[in-house]
This record gives sequence, C-alpha cells and structure tokens, in this order.
Amino acid sequence: MLTDNDVSAPLWRRLFAMAYDCFLLFALALAYTAIHLFIKAQIFGVALIKKSAAGTAGDPILFINVVILYCLFFYWFWTRNGQTLGMQSWRLRVEQQNGQNITAKQAAIRLLVAPASMLCFGMGYLYCLSNKRQTWHDRASETRVVLTPKAG
Repeated sequence: MLTDNDVSAPLWRRLFAMAYDCFLLFALALAYTAIHLFIKAQIFGVALIKKSAAGTAGDPILFINVVILYCLFFYWFWTRNGQTLGMQSWRLRVEQQNGQNITAKQAAIRLLVAPASMLCFGMGYLYCLSNKRQTWHDRASETRVVLTPKAG
C-alpha cells in the first residue's frame, strides 16, 4: 500500500523511461549482433553468411539470444536496485508493496506480462490511468512503480 511519502509514477514518466531504455537496448542488441556475426563468420566463413538471407534474417539463435539479453537487462536492474538506467533518469523505481527490491519471481512475472500489456493495444499501460496508477504487470507481479525524490 502506498504511504504518504510515496508517489505512484504517472504513465507519461513510465513511457519516457521506456523510450530511454529502448535506445540502450537497441545499442546492446547491435553490439551483440556484431559479436554474433563475427563468431558466425569465424566458424562458417564470410561467404556462407553473405549467401544466407541478409546474414541475420531468420536467424533463430540470434533472435532468442537478443530476447534473453533483454530479459537479463531488466532482471539485473530491477532485482539489484529497482531501476533501469531509463528509470534512474526519470526518477522511477519498481519495488514490492513494502518498498523492498522485487524478487526474481516478480521480475519474471513483469517480463511476461509487460509485453502482453503492450500487445493488447497498450491497454495494460492505459490501465495505469486508473486511480491506483498500476499497469497490468504491476498488478500481476504485486509490485509498484514509484517516483523517487529529487537528489540534493
């Protein structure tokens, strides 16, 4: 339950933090793809990669590994200090209802439900506009996203 000192995060801040994290995740995926293609070229040769459809198109190993990389990114930041880099910039923190860091199980639930929140035409995020300011993945994982106080 929110106390008087906690301010639940508004949707617009969450969206800006997500946009910030998307830039970071894109850079991470780009770096991983470069490493993946380098290793693939060393094993199979450059000629074979050039023959394949655009080198990475339809590469299930690359796709699965990038999805795992994304999940590890969020898992690491959420369970360590409750904030991704984008969340830090926008002064947001994900936490349990009692204010503690979220557990591995709660992070996994958030990682499974958040894409569904977006894929349902954003309804899971728009739900945040209700009086409790909770998204579907907040409710499913029994967590909350709060606005942290300004430093200084």
